[in-house]
Amino acid sequence: MGRDDTRITVVCATYNRAAVLQRCLRTLIGQSVQDWVALVIGDRCTDDSAERVAALGDPRIRFVNLPARFGEQAGPNSVGMALARTPLLAFLNHDDYWFPDHLERGLDALSRGGDLYWARAAFFTNRGARYDRAIFTEASPPARSLAGALDGPRHYAEPLSAWIARAEALARLGPMRLAGQSGLVPLIDYCARAWRAGLRLVCGTEITVLKDRMVAAGHAYSGDAPFAEEWVAMMRGGRSAELKAMIADDLWLAAALGMARPFDPPPTGSGMARHAAIERASGIPIADMTAAARGEGPSLIGEVLMRRTGERLTEQPDLGAMIAAARAQLG
Repeated sequence: MGRDDTRITVVCATYNRAAVLQRCLRTLIGQSVQDWVALVIGDRCTDDSAERVAALGDPRIRFVNLPARFGEQAGPNSVGMALARTPLLAFLNHDDYWFPDHLERGLDALSRGGDLYWARAAFFTNRGARYDRAIFTEASPPARSLAGALDGPRHYAEPLSAWIARAEALARLGPMRLAGQSGLVPLIDYCARAWRAGLRLVCGTEITVLKDRMVAAGHAYSGDAPFAEEWVAMMRGGRSAELKAMIADDLWLAAALGMARPFDPPPTGSGMARHAAIERASGIPIADMTAAARGEGPSLIGEVLMRRTGERLTEQPDLGAMIAAARAQLG
């Protein structure tokens, strides 16, 4: 999908968070870069997501609802990648938000070299007994690496909303693997594959993404996160600097209260660190081999995703069939 003069396709995987999705897409519409198209891929949504997308009135945004559920973002994101026909790809999770200069900064960085761009993200939450309001708890550091994801914490390469890439580079990697197809969680697995393929990573220095620090306990998808409406209004109203100052204050407070999660690797000598060192030296996918040897099923992330929605899947659909179904919907 994409006109001949369009530079970038934005892929947005979604499932039954219509109000949040609509707010998220308003930050896409408000970008300083406007030569984009967007594919919103519903993971068999049963709410009014299609109507909410249509209500935005932007013909550049197309909604596709898959006939079967993957139960995780890797499937819909891979469908979106397969449908895209532009030289660049970006991703926007349905509950994250972009500052107006997000695409501009990413495209500028890639124009000077590199295959993949990671923006910095500020992570927020208002869930749990310790939080009486929405608070930003940590921000991704400006200097990261694909190899660093091998033994970094799970949020090291998050969110996918911070990724902008050359389509031909991602085509070399192929689709994202589902949680049950790798010994790593899907995003870290994709980082490992990108590292093995020699993709060149460029990291941004400015925070341009607001990332929902989703938790597994309870039905986390049930809320509409109304507190984020103020942030979007600030960004749309030219008050991004004011919002970033507020984020900086929150990050200081979260660090002082011990709420921030570190981005540091595990201690030297730990099993995870040893596996990562072997993989860096040899390129051998140690996590996959270990999982296969143990006969393990789907990784923990698959269970986490099910706990978020309170649902359980017995099987996942064939990716090729879902790509074909999505193409048929687009016409």
